[in-house]
Amino acid sequence: HQRRVHGDSLERSLANGLKIAGYISLDVLLQYRKVAFAYYEMIAALFATHCHWIITIETSAFLRLVASLMEVFKSIELRFTESLSNCAAALGHLASFYFQEKNKGSGPALILNQHFQRYPDFFPRMMATLLTYVLFEECPNVYAMTSVLLSLILTNPSGFMDYRRHVISCVSPDLQLTLNESFDHLTEGIGETLDPSNRDKFHVNIITFRNKAPVIRLPTTDPLHISGTPPHSPSISPKLSPSTLLSPTRSPLVAPMAPIIPVTPLPFSI
Repeated sequence: HQRRVHGDSLERSLANGLKIAGYISLDVLLQYRKVAFAYYEMIAALFATHCHWIITIETSAFLRLVASLMEVFKSIELRFTESLSNCAAALGHLASFYFQEKNKGSGPALILNQHFQRYPDFFPRMMATLLTYVLFEECPNVYAMTSVLLSLILTNPSGFMDYRRHVISCVSPDLQLTLNESFDHLTEGIGETLDPSNRDKFHVNIITFRNKAPVIRLPTTDPLHISGTPPHSPSISPKLSPSTLLSPTRSPLVAPMAPIIPVTPLPFSI
C-alpha cells in the first residue's frame, strides 16, 4: 500500500511538472537561457528515468514535447548553449528506448507506434532534421548526437534511405556520385546494435562523412512536410495545453491510447 501511495505521488508530481513546463513558450526559451537550460535539463531527466511513463501522455502533447527538443537544433540562440547537450541526451534516451522496445515487440513500442502512426510525417521529419544538422551543418558536439542518429537509423532504415535519396536528388549530377559514396561509407561496418563499439564506429563514419562529403545546402522547402500544416505555421505550439496532459489523479500506466485515425495535421511543425 505504501509503495502504491508513493507511486501515485510520483505520477502526480510528473504530471504537474509537465503541466508547468507546458506554459513555457518557445519565445521564453529563446530569450532566457537559464530558463531554457532548466527546461531541457528536466526533459532530459524525464526521458532518462521515466520513458515508460512519459510516452503514455496524449499524442499531441507527447509530440509537442519532442518538437520542443528539435527547436534547439534549429535555433542559433540555443544550439551553442548547454541546452544542446540536454536535448541530445533526451532524444538519445527516447531513440534508444524506441529501438530496444521495438526489437522486443513490447507494449511501449506499440504505444510509440500509435503516436507516430497518427502523424506519419513526424518521425521521418525528425530524422531528416537531425541528419541534416549533424551531417551538413555546424555541429559543436558530433559525439553527443551519434547515439541519437544510430538509434533513429536502426529503428527506421527505410526512412534513412528516403532521406538519402532526397538529399542526393537535391545536388547537381556531378556531385551525386560522390555524395552517394559518402552515404555508403556512413553505414559501412555498422551492425544492428547500440553497443559502444558499434556507436564508436558510427561516430568515426560520421566524422569521415563530414570531412569528405561535398558541401551542399539543402533547399528550405523540404518535401518531408507535416501533412496539412500551413507553410507559415509556428515552429511549435506557443504552449502545451495542460488539458492535453494526463490528469495527476489518473495512473498513466493504465491510460488508454486513442485509436489510430487517418492522418491529421499537426498543430505545429518541426
